[in-house]
Formats: sequence, structure tokens, C-alpha cells
Amino acid sequence: MKSKKKKIILIVSILLLILVYFGYKLINLSIYDVNNMSIDDYNKIVSGLKVNDTMTINTIKLENNDYLIYKNMKIKNDFKDFELKDNNDGRSVTYLSKDEETNQTKAIILSINETFIDLLKSNKTLYIENDIRVNNLEVKRYLEKNNINTDIELFEFLNSQKVNKINLFTPVSVMKENYKIHFITTVAFPVIKDITLLKGDHNGYIFNIGNNAGVAEANIIKKNKRYTITFFNTKYFTQEYINELLNTLIIE
Repeated sequence: MKSKKKKIILIVSILLLILVYFGYKLINLSIYDVNNMSIDDYNKIVSGLKVNDTMTINTIKLENNDYLIYKNMKIKNDFKDFELKDNNDGRSVTYLSKDEETNQTKAIILSINETFIDLLKSNKTLYIENDIRVNNLEVKRYLEKNNINTDIELFEFLNSQKVNKINLFTPVSVMKENYKIHFITTVAFPVIKDITLLKGDHNGYIFNIGNNAGVAEANIIKKNKRYTITFFNTKYFTQEYINELLNTLIIE
């Protein structure tokens, strides 16, 4: 009789443990279920984070009065007829012009930002603070754990990752990692066509956004900063023209 009672207690204990275990997994599944997030958007982003071309920068120095100057950035001033728009954010300035015949706008924005790596590690990252499931310290540890130290290494890593479907049998650690990858990617990066790697006198990359307006965002990495030049209207700012302008860029 005692043996039977012990068996019943053992079976009940095992069942309770199973219920507690799957209850715990179910709670975490509801918290970290990336299947309910936009997987299509995630896949579009990671598929664009690949280097598809390389542009070599060979700096050409100009006369001082030939430069457009923004803080410690200097670039060939082809924008004397463009209208200056002060963005009033202390970090960027816009020059724009509209073609009267085609009614198309063309513009260039100069800005200075943190690198994506530093931004994701920083406690100033607003889009990380908006989700209590992923905090900056976790992101920093995650990047260090995967030996990701530069923006390009981050792009390559994210491009190689896929968010797998998760279920009750997925380890909680994997649920959290999948959520972290997805969250970092979908909140930090735009949907782009591909990346052009910059090398030579300047190192960095160009986001080829390739939407209807045509946007190319050149990012020069120097002094732990991201010096960004955004070109709106790539019918006007062709790859050859962008290369010509970047060849005149000086960061002091």
C-alpha cells in the first residue's frame, strides 16, 4: 500500500514538474515569440545587409574656397545653388534643390553620428530602452560574446542570422537570443538594397536604399564617429558622382 502511495506521489510530482516547466516555457514563448513580429520585415533587412560592391576613395585636395564645410567635414561645394536648411538638431544640415522641369527634388545631408556598434552598446539608445526585454547591457554582452566590434562585422553577422521558428520545446536561451537578434535588426536598420564597402583614404560603407526616390547614405568611420553624407535622388547623384564627391571629402 505504501509503495503504491509513493508511486502516486511520484507520478503527481512528475506531472506537476512537467506542468511548471511547460508553464514557464509558455510564458517565455509569449514574451519572446518573434513569430508574432514582422518576420517579413526582418528578412528584408538582413537580406540587404550584404556587401555587393566596393568603392575606392582617393582624396583630392581642393582650394579652400572650393569646399562646403560642416563642422570638421569638408567636401567639394557643388551646392552653391542649393537651399540651406538648418535641421536645428546640432548634428546635421541639409542642402536641397528642385529641378523646375522634372519637379524632382535632389538633396544632400551632412551629419555626424555615433557608429551603430557604439549606439547599440550605449545606454543612450532610445529604441533599446523602449523594450524591457532587451536592455543595453544585454546587447553589449551579446555583441562582445559574438566578437562583433565594427559596423561591418555587425552587418555581416546579422546577414548570416535567421530567426528560426520557436515552440515550447525551444530552449528559453534560444528564444531570448532570437528575440534579441530580431529586435536589434528591425529597430536599428532601414530596409536597404545592399551595401557598398568604402576603402582607400576613407573607410566605411554606403547604404544603397534604392527606394522610389533613390537614396544613398555614405558613412565614413573615423575617430569613433560615423560621418554621414546622405544623397537624395540617385538619378542625379549617380555612383560615379558620389565617388567624385567622396574623393574630395576631408575630415579634420
